[in-house]
Amino acid sequence: MRMMRLRNKKGFTLIEVVVILAVIGILAAVLTPMLTSYIDDARQTRAESDVKAIGAAISAFNKDMRTWPIWASGTATKATDDKYDVLYSEAGDDAAVASGKTFDTSTNGDSLEDQLLTNDPGYPTSGKRKWRGPYLESINSDPWGNKYYVNVKYLQPGQSGYAVFVLSAGPNGTIDTDAEQTVTGFTAGGDDIVYRIK
Repeated sequence: MRMMRLRNKKGFTLIEVVVILAVIGILAAVLTPMLTSYIDDARQTRAESDVKAIGAAISAFNKDMRTWPIWASGTATKATDDKYDVLYSEAGDDAAVASGKTFDTSTNGDSLEDQLLTNDPGYPTSGKRKWRGPYLESINSDPWGNKYYVNVKYLQPGQSGYAVFVLSAGPNGTIDTDAEQTVTGFTAGGDDIVYRIK
């Protein structure tokens, strides 16, 4: 009786197993590019949202302080005082700069966190012109693991006519946008994600 029950149990035949594996393979081949496309779109959307949020935070800072977040010391804001040329997020890797581009990420910079989150330069926190931050909850790396950058050099006193923007180097991790572009002739380069402040 027990032997008879064992004989009645059937497993999958080799052909059935091959058919099931083929169906799974076809589904994986069809769905993988779709999922990858959705992930790429989500990264792009997040980067666009982040650069807009950083740009809005810088504009809010300017509205409160009637100056830009460029100063090494928040109490010394004369044209001759120490200023920064580039602000960058602390999180993330340094983005490469494409050959022939003028975006300098290596010198005279400060973190966006110092200027917009922690008031490290020590801007006044009372009076008519006061730091009312933090202007963002946090600043992360871009979706591809690189820093965000802002070319604040052209917010300094005496600098005008040049575009100021927040930038993510995009999927290729290389800054393809020139920092020194006039306001009227501005174009974003390569796959950079850019939000113009001025």
